[in-house]
Amino acid sequence: MYTQSDDQGASITGFTADAAAQDASLQKGDVITAINGTPIRNSDDLWNEIAQYQPEEKISVDFLRDNSAQTVELSLRSCRNESRVIVTTTDDAGEKEMRRFYTPDWDKRDQEKLKNGQVITIQRPVEEGAAPSDAAAGGAIASERQLALRAFRVYPNPSSGPATIEFKAEPVATVVTLLDMSGRQLFREELNAFSGAYFQQFDLSAYAKGTIVIQVVQGDRVFTEQLVLN
Repeated sequence: MYTQSDDQGASITGFTADAAAQDASLQKGDVITAINGTPIRNSDDLWNEIAQYQPEEKISVDFLRDNSAQTVELSLRSCRNESRVIVTTTDDAGEKEMRRFYTPDWDKRDQEKLKNGQVITIQRPVEEGAAPSDAAAGGAIASERQLALRAFRVYPNPSSGPATIEFKAEPVATVVTLLDMSGRQLFREELNAFSGAYFQQFDLSAYAKGTIVIQVVQGDRVFTEQLVLN
């Protein structure tokens, strides 16, 4: 998982279970600045550059750790059960805006449902797709890392499946993630041009009962809340 880092690279915020980056000893907080010598300004640059290579291909990754420049070589892996979805819209000025998010096992019907009704359907993954995060594992978040959101709401809560998440926050790069209690990532949206207001409807009907962890990240600050499904 990556977020934008002031147009100077893509900051690593977490890893999937199959992440080659973690095998190569990259760490959360490292800032990727180049792939095979091509400069990386933000997470969009990173994904677009990696998309040019096939699984098992080796790439050279330049990164910063504590402002120290380092380089590592790694072999790319395919991501299991995760679809990368890009939705393009047009605003009042006629300019195109992109939403980029990741969720398991999407098909064309799910994408059409989003376009027509603005609902994101969360499918139940066949296999685990992410390593546990601090929030999902129940770990406490240090007070200096707690993110304060304005007007946060998730409703209805408890829910039988449909749920809406909305909040307001500083207009900086933001990542919204849904996880189950084992830490498996169900959904991640990267908002590199976050307007300051978030509103999204979800369909979690695939989960009959349980608890979903909602995680919002800005930089190194984290907000978490739980959604109960019944």
